[in-house]
Amino acid sequence: MQKGKFIVIEGVEGSGKSTLVAQAKIIFDRQQLLTTREPGGSDFGEAIRELLFKHPLSSATTPETQFGLVWAARADHLAKLIKPTLETGISVLCDRFDASTYAYQIWASGATHLEQLFWEMRTAYLIHQPPDHYLFLDAPPIVTLARIKNRSTGKNFFDEKELAFHERVYEGYQRFFARVPVTMINATKPQVEVEEEFMMILNEILKPSTA
Repeated sequence: MQKGKFIVIEGVEGSGKSTLVAQAKIIFDRQQLLTTREPGGSDFGEAIRELLFKHPLSSATTPETQFGLVWAARADHLAKLIKPTLETGISVLCDRFDASTYAYQIWASGATHLEQLFWEMRTAYLIHQPPDHYLFLDAPPIVTLARIKNRSTGKNFFDEKELAFHERVYEGYQRFFARVPVTMINATKPQVEVEEEFMMILNEILKPSTA
């Protein structure tokens, strides 16, 4: 049996990731594609997500604390959900993964002293299951933040950060994807065009191999 494909979708706040993942969940059969998210995914991963985003002290945590928590959540996510699902031949589409850790905790938060540790942990944690495909919704924060300005639900303390922070997030993504292969999707285009391109790429990735 062929293993499933591990696909990660990334982008700055307001780029439209969650909308596309929700659409993929509707369009693709559960026996073909499982959708998940980070931080979170597994039961323990979701508990860490709750701690990261909803604890009263979460906004005051250091990037070093966040870094440790997201890798702990990721280890459980990989062991309990991602790897077992892929082994059954079902593909996985994950809303955020390690690129977000690099962009948010390393680059945007100014914790560049953790960069070497990041790549070492990435090698150790993902040696047996790195993502097969990264998709990046490419749009500058000045565009995407306007989309979520009046959003009343689903916000976390990262959404409230100043524009400069989100610009550093965007720069962090560029640096990460200079080292890791990625398919870029122009997310400044009309939403229907972004959706069409995303679904076309996803269909191509999920197409059964003839090898």
